Amino acid sequence: MTVLTVEVSSEGGRMVLLVAPNDVVTRRRGVELQKVAAKSLVKEDVIYLVDHAARGDLLAVVIRKLSESPAYAPLEALVDFWHGRARLVADSGITYGEVHRRMHGTSISSAQTIGTWVRGQVNGPHDPEDVRRFARAVHDQVLLAQAERVGWALKTLQIVHRKAGRWLSTQIAGARPHHDDALIDATLGLRVSDLLESVTAHSVRSIDLTPHSVPAHVAGHLFTPDDAELALHQLHL
Repeated sequence: MTVLTVEVSSEGGRMVLLVAPNDVVTRRRGVELQKVAAKSLVKEDVIYLVDHAARGDLLAVVIRKLSESPAYAPLEALVDFWHGRARLVADSGITYGEVHRRMHGTSISSAQTIGTWVRGQVNGPHDPEDVRRFARAVHDQVLLAQAERVGWALKTLQIVHRKAGRWLSTQIAGARPHHDDALIDATLGLRVSDLLESVTAHSVRSIDLTPHSVPAHVAGHLFTPDDAELALHQLHL
Protein backbone atom coordinates (compact mmCIF):
# COMPACT_ATOMS: atom_id res chain seq x y z
CA MET A 1 0.00 0.00 0.00
CA THR A 2 1.24 3.50 -0.85
CA VAL A 3 1.59 6.01 1.99
CA LEU A 4 3.09 9.41 2.65
CA THR A 5 4.72 10.44 5.93
CA VAL A 6 3.40 13.12 8.26
CA GLU A 7 5.56 14.19 11.19
CA VAL A 8 3.48 15.34 14.15
CA SER A 9 3.90 16.54 17.70
CA SER A 10 2.08 14.36 20.21
CA GLU A 11 1.91 14.13 23.99
CA GLY A 12 4.55 11.44 23.74
CA GLY A 13 6.81 13.68 21.66
CA ARG A 14 7.69 13.53 17.97
CA MET A 15 5.78 10.85 16.03
CA VAL A 16 5.30 9.87 12.39
CA LEU A 17 1.97 9.05 10.78
CA LEU A 18 2.04 6.77 7.75
CA VAL A 19 -1.13 7.46 5.80
CA ALA A 20 -2.46 6.89 2.30
CA PRO A 21 -2.59 10.18 0.36
CA ASN A 22 -6.35 10.04 -0.14
CA ASP A 23 -7.28 8.73 3.29
CA VAL A 24 -9.64 11.17 5.00
CA VAL A 25 -8.46 12.79 8.22
CA THR A 26 -10.18 15.27 10.53
CA ARG A 27 -8.24 18.52 10.42
CA ARG A 28 -8.55 21.81 12.28
CA ARG A 29 -6.95 24.83 10.64
CA GLY A 30 -7.52 27.89 12.79
CA VAL A 31 -11.11 27.54 13.99
CA GLU A 32 -12.32 25.63 10.94
CA LEU A 33 -12.88 21.88 11.23
CA GLN A 34 -12.87 19.81 8.04
CA LYS A 35 -12.51 16.30 6.74
CA VAL A 36 -9.74 16.38 4.14
CA ALA A 37 -7.45 14.06 2.21
CA ALA A 38 -4.20 13.50 4.07
CA LYS A 39 -2.17 14.82 1.12
CA SER A 40 -3.66 18.30 1.68
CA LEU A 41 -2.23 18.68 5.20
CA VAL A 42 0.28 21.44 5.86
CA LYS A 43 2.52 22.45 8.73
CA GLU A 44 0.65 23.62 11.88
CA ASP A 45 -2.59 21.89 10.93
CA VAL A 46 -4.06 19.99 13.87
CA ILE A 47 -5.32 16.50 13.10
CA TYR A 48 -7.54 14.29 15.25
CA LEU A 49 -6.87 10.58 15.24
CA VAL A 50 -8.91 7.69 16.58
CA ASP A 51 -6.95 5.12 18.56
CA HIS A 52 -3.82 6.61 17.00
CA ALA A 53 -5.20 5.76 13.54
CA ALA A 54 -6.04 8.24 10.82
CA ARG A 55 -9.06 6.36 9.54
CA GLY A 56 -12.60 6.45 10.83
CA ASP A 57 -15.36 8.98 11.30
CA LEU A 58 -15.15 10.54 14.75
CA LEU A 59 -18.90 10.74 15.25
CA ALA A 60 -19.18 7.07 14.30
CA VAL A 61 -16.65 6.35 17.04
CA VAL A 62 -18.78 8.29 19.51
CA ILE A 63 -21.85 6.26 18.52
CA ARG A 64 -19.89 3.03 18.93
CA LYS A 65 -18.83 4.23 22.38
CA LEU A 66 -22.46 4.92 23.22
CA SER A 67 -23.42 1.42 22.11
CA GLU A 68 -21.10 -0.03 24.76
CA SER A 69 -23.35 1.35 27.49
CA PRO A 70 -25.75 -1.25 28.99
CA ALA A 71 -28.43 1.45 29.08
CA TYR A 72 -28.05 1.98 25.34
CA ALA A 73 -28.78 -1.63 24.38
CA PRO A 74 -32.58 -1.53 24.95
CA LEU A 75 -32.80 1.53 22.71
CA GLU A 76 -30.95 -0.24 19.93
CA ALA A 77 -33.16 -3.31 20.34
CA LEU A 78 -36.32 -1.23 19.92
CA VAL A 79 -34.89 0.61 16.93
CA ASP A 80 -33.88 -2.73 15.36
CA PHE A 81 -37.43 -3.96 15.96
CA TRP A 82 -38.77 -0.85 14.23
CA HIS A 83 -36.48 -1.37 11.23
CA GLY A 84 -37.58 -4.98 10.95
CA ARG A 85 -41.28 -4.07 10.93
CA ALA A 86 -40.75 -1.14 8.53
CA ARG A 87 -38.89 -3.39 6.05
CA LEU A 88 -42.00 -5.56 5.70
CA VAL A 89 -43.62 -2.77 3.69
CA ALA A 90 -41.17 -3.37 0.86
CA ASP A 91 -42.80 -6.75 0.14
CA SER A 92 -46.36 -5.79 0.99
CA GLY A 93 -47.34 -4.19 -2.31
CA ILE A 94 -48.25 -0.93 -0.55
CA THR A 95 -46.62 2.12 -2.10
CA TYR A 96 -44.93 4.84 -0.07
CA GLY A 97 -47.51 7.25 -1.43
CA GLU A 98 -50.34 5.12 -0.06
CA VAL A 99 -48.69 4.89 3.34
CA HIS A 100 -48.17 8.65 3.37
CA ARG A 101 -51.80 9.35 2.51
CA ARG A 102 -52.98 7.05 5.29
CA MET A 103 -50.76 8.68 7.94
CA HIS A 104 -53.34 11.23 8.99
CA GLY A 105 -51.88 14.10 11.01
CA THR A 106 -48.24 13.54 10.05
CA SER A 107 -46.02 16.55 9.39
CA ILE A 108 -43.79 14.80 6.85
CA SER A 109 -44.31 16.28 3.39
CA SER A 110 -42.87 13.61 1.13
CA ALA A 111 -43.63 9.92 0.64
CA GLN A 112 -39.92 9.44 -0.05
CA THR A 113 -39.26 9.99 3.65
CA ILE A 114 -41.12 6.75 4.33
CA GLY A 115 -38.77 5.05 1.89
CA THR A 116 -35.80 6.10 4.02
CA TRP A 117 -37.46 4.40 7.02
CA VAL A 118 -38.20 1.21 5.10
CA ARG A 119 -34.68 1.00 3.69
CA GLY A 120 -33.12 1.80 7.07
CA GLN A 121 -31.29 4.84 5.75
CA VAL A 122 -32.31 6.81 8.85
CA ASN A 123 -33.22 5.59 12.31
CA GLY A 124 -36.83 6.66 11.91
CA PRO A 125 -39.32 9.52 12.21
CA HIS A 126 -38.55 12.56 14.32
CA ASP A 127 -42.12 12.67 15.60
CA PRO A 128 -42.71 9.65 17.88
CA GLU A 129 -46.41 9.70 16.93
CA ASP A 130 -45.44 8.92 13.34
CA VAL A 131 -44.57 5.39 14.46
CA ARG A 132 -48.18 4.88 15.51
CA ARG A 133 -49.46 6.53 12.31
CA PHE A 134 -47.19 4.33 10.21
CA ALA A 135 -48.31 1.16 12.00
CA ARG A 136 -51.95 2.00 11.40
CA ALA A 137 -51.31 2.94 7.78
CA VAL A 138 -49.72 -0.44 7.00
CA HIS A 139 -52.08 -2.40 9.30
CA ASP A 140 -49.22 -3.68 11.47
CA GLN A 141 -50.76 -4.60 14.81
CA VAL A 142 -47.47 -5.93 16.17
CA LEU A 143 -45.77 -2.59 15.62
CA LEU A 144 -48.83 -0.70 16.82
CA ALA A 145 -48.68 -2.50 20.17
CA GLN A 146 -45.09 -1.30 20.63
CA ALA A 147 -45.48 2.10 18.98
CA GLU A 148 -45.16 4.15 22.17
CA ARG A 149 -41.95 2.39 23.25
CA VAL A 150 -40.46 2.53 19.74
CA GLY A 151 -41.32 6.23 19.45
CA TRP A 152 -39.63 6.92 22.78
CA ALA A 153 -36.53 4.96 21.73
CA LEU A 154 -36.23 6.81 18.43
CA LYS A 155 -36.64 10.21 20.06
CA THR A 156 -34.15 9.41 22.83
CA LEU A 157 -31.61 8.10 20.35
CA GLN A 158 -31.93 11.22 18.21
CA ILE A 159 -31.41 13.47 21.24
CA VAL A 160 -28.38 11.51 22.42
CA HIS A 161 -26.78 11.47 18.97
CA ARG A 162 -27.43 15.20 18.54
CA LYS A 163 -25.90 16.00 21.94
CA ALA A 164 -22.94 13.75 21.25
CA GLY A 165 -22.38 15.45 17.91
CA ARG A 166 -22.52 18.93 19.44
CA TRP A 167 -20.20 17.90 22.25
CA LEU A 168 -17.80 16.37 19.75
CA SER A 169 -17.75 19.63 17.78
CA THR A 170 -16.85 21.64 20.87
CA GLN A 171 -14.12 19.18 21.80
CA ILE A 172 -12.62 19.30 18.34
CA ALA A 173 -12.81 23.08 18.18
CA GLY A 174 -10.89 23.32 21.44
CA ALA A 175 -13.83 24.76 23.39
CA ARG A 176 -14.02 22.12 26.08
CA PRO A 177 -16.99 22.26 28.43
CA HIS A 178 -16.24 23.48 31.94
CA HIS A 179 -17.23 20.09 33.33
CA ASP A 180 -15.55 17.32 31.38
CA ASP A 181 -17.59 14.72 33.24
CA ALA A 182 -20.95 16.34 32.48
CA LEU A 183 -23.89 14.14 31.60
CA ILE A 184 -24.57 13.62 27.90
CA ASP A 185 -27.89 12.01 28.74
CA ALA A 186 -29.35 11.65 32.23
CA THR A 187 -31.76 8.89 31.22
CA LEU A 188 -28.98 6.66 29.97
CA GLY A 189 -26.45 7.82 32.55
CA LEU A 190 -23.92 8.58 29.82
CA ARG A 191 -21.11 10.95 30.73
CA VAL A 192 -18.58 12.84 28.67
CA SER A 193 -15.84 10.71 30.21
CA ASP A 194 -17.47 7.64 28.64
CA LEU A 195 -16.75 9.04 25.19
CA LEU A 196 -13.75 9.88 23.04
CA GLU A 197 -11.12 8.46 25.37
CA SER A 198 -9.43 7.21 22.21
CA VAL A 199 -9.40 10.52 20.28
CA THR A 200 -6.13 12.43 20.31
CA ALA A 201 -4.97 15.73 18.80
CA HIS A 202 -1.67 16.11 16.93
CA SER A 203 0.01 19.18 15.44
CA VAL A 204 1.58 18.68 12.00
CA ARG A 205 5.30 19.52 11.97
CA SER A 206 5.98 18.54 8.37
CA ILE A 207 4.66 16.37 5.55
CA ASP A 208 6.64 14.37 3.00
CA LEU A 209 4.62 13.61 -0.15
CA THR A 210 7.15 11.05 -1.39
CA PRO A 211 5.22 7.80 -1.95
CA HIS A 212 6.33 4.73 0.00
CA SER A 213 5.07 1.15 -0.18
CA VAL A 214 4.22 -0.48 3.15
CA PRO A 215 2.09 -3.42 4.33
CA ALA A 216 -1.62 -2.48 4.46
CA HIS A 217 -1.85 -2.95 8.23
CA VAL A 218 0.80 -0.25 8.74
CA ALA A 219 -1.13 2.48 6.95
CA GLY A 220 -3.03 4.94 9.11
CA HIS A 221 -0.99 4.46 12.28
CA LEU A 222 1.44 6.50 14.35
CA PHE A 223 4.99 5.35 14.91
CA THR A 224 8.10 6.60 16.62
CA PRO A 225 10.57 7.93 14.02
CA ASP A 226 12.71 4.78 14.32
CA ASP A 227 9.75 2.43 13.93
CA ALA A 228 8.45 4.48 11.01
CA GLU A 229 11.81 4.16 9.30
CA LEU A 230 11.68 0.41 9.81
CA ALA A 231 8.15 0.20 8.41
CA LEU A 232 9.16 2.16 5.33
CA HIS A 233 11.97 -0.24 4.51
CA GLN A 234 10.43 -3.58 5.39
CA LEU A 235 7.35 -4.92 3.69
CA HIS A 236 6.80 -7.55 6.38
CA LEU A 237 6.80 -6.38 9.98
